[in-house]
Amino acid sequence: MKISEVRRLYARQILAMVGADSDKMLEKAFATVSREHFLGDRPWHAVTPWAPHLRLPNKDPSLIYQDVVISLDPKRGVNNGSPSLHAWLMHRVGPLRGAPVVHVGAGTGYFSAILAELVGKDGRVLAIEYDRSLAKLAEKNLRLWRNVEVLNADGKDCANSIG
Repeated sequence: MKISEVRRLYARQILAMVGADSDKMLEKAFATVSREHFLGDRPWHAVTPWAPHLRLPNKDPSLIYQDVVISLDPKRGVNNGSPSLHAWLMHRVGPLRGAPVVHVGAGTGYFSAILAELVGKDGRVLAIEYDRSLAKLAEKNLRLWRNVEVLNADGKDCANSIG
């Protein structure tokens, strides 16, 4: 099975889990963005209730296309976020084509990329990340999305930049 097919199945599964299976734009965005692009080269670790840092057996991308949180920095407890939680939130907010969106806590940029797909070329995503190393990774990872700006800042800095 091609990885693009795995992504499409993942998108359908995640949206069905949160009651958003009729949201075709969100499904397309989840199916389009390559999650593995945002997870780094090191071995991936899934964060689950039964195994807090489960090392995945290999770097097979199909293993990350499920509702599982992947650790970005196990020592600090930093992860890339729950796909179903983010899908539920995005569905409820319903970003519009051409709209501006602020994503606080952008991490390495995966969900910022999905937001960028939702708002389209005429929209804008401001991805804010406090951690400097994660912000640098997000900036690198999001180069393909010209409608995303990454800001390494805290709440005070954000208020000054936005207002």
